Amino acid sequence: MWFAYPDDLQDEGAFASSSSLLSMDELSRSQGFRFDRDRREFIAARALVRSALSYYHPIAPDAWAFQFNAFGKPNVHRACGLNFNLSHTFKLVACCVAVDGEVGIDVERQERAQEILELGEEIFSAAEQGQIEALTGDEKGNHALSLWTLKEAYIKARGVGFSLPVNQVTFFHEGTSDIRLQLESPFCGDDRQWKFGLFDFAGHRVAIAVEKSTPGQLQLMEARPPFAPPSPLAADRVRWMRASTGST
Repeated sequence: MWFAYPDDLQDEGAFASSSSLLSMDELSRSQGFRFDRDRREFIAARALVRSALSYYHPIAPDAWAFQFNAFGKPNVHRACGLNFNLSHTFKLVACCVAVDGEVGIDVERQERAQEILELGEEIFSAAEQGQIEALTGDEKGNHALSLWTLKEAYIKARGVGFSLPVNQVTFFHEGTSDIRLQLESPFCGDDRQWKFGLFDFAGHRVAIAVEKSTPGQLQLMEARPPFAPPSPLAADRVRWMRASTGST
């Protein structure tokens, strides 16, 4: 899991070096943003993905090409055994790279907890709403934030987008090391086993979903700016939870 910071691109040299890694299409898309903040976020995210992939496979960062599945999930065009997923806000970019296994990641600013809580039944199942209602005060928003990031990470790992209704994906999670995932949709036939990581980083809630068969241990890296050689971070902050899928 790699982290970078869009604000690092306020430096003109860092902005130019990050931009130089992007494809012509990506550069064209970056010009479509009205605000510099959004442009920096987009460029930082694309530069980080390319740099992270090149760390694990001998291809230059600017040489990577991507393809998209029917639901818009990007994958590397070359058959190199790497899968990745990306999430970003205007303050933080996160990319996770996995070998021979699906992966999904989501980052949300902690200050969005109340906003997410107020979405209620639009994004939470009845069972999840029950979990939230059993709490008091700030615990409600904090739990809603955790549930939402877990949902997003799982849906992104599945690669089916919002064709899998978020309020039909239920996480039974009470803050312990155990978690149960229940699906109530046409996609509930998926019998893959998953593990989930949840932690706070740089003012954000971070969730990751990976197939249990994915080999190796999680490494945390920080790249400042996004194209720079990474610095390792302590991975013991990640709280892992194992889960099995099921349907009602």
